[in-house]
Amino acid sequence: MFYMDVRYEGTSGEPNLILTDIPSQINSSNTFMGKLGTLLAWHYGDPVSPAERQRNDRVFADFQRNRNPFIDHPEWVDAVFRPTLKIARVSNDEVEIFWEIGFSNALLEVRSLHGWAGVEAPKTNQGAYWVVREASPAYVPVPVFYRLR
Repeated sequence: MFYMDVRYEGTSGEPNLILTDIPSQINSSNTFMGKLGTLLAWHYGDPVSPAERQRNDRVFADFQRNRNPFIDHPEWVDAVFRPTLKIARVSNDEVEIFWEIGFSNALLEVRSLHGWAGVEAPKTNQGAYWVVREASPAYVPVPVFYRLR
């Protein structure tokens, strides 16, 4: 499924297949597929086996003449499907949060005293970023937590 997401981008008339962690997006009337978090857990829990490598070799030699890069290089899953999150304080009450374009559809949530809440994200051609204004951080004695979903 990682290969399908990367290979089918909708540029040559084929559908743009997209892995997602939002189950309500996955249905037969759109191009969202697979639960990304589950696929990542499987990827880490069941590393590429010699049998999978052999199958990838046979598919290349006997049928498709292309390879599944995630069988040859399982470490590329992290590079493509896991964000590199960067957080920097830009002022006393603002935090900038940024990650690369592969996760531009992710949702950022901030935990406050009332639980987790989503934060709107402006999109750029570099990826997704937020500038989050914190409520009087110098006077709030609790840590602030951020997560991507």
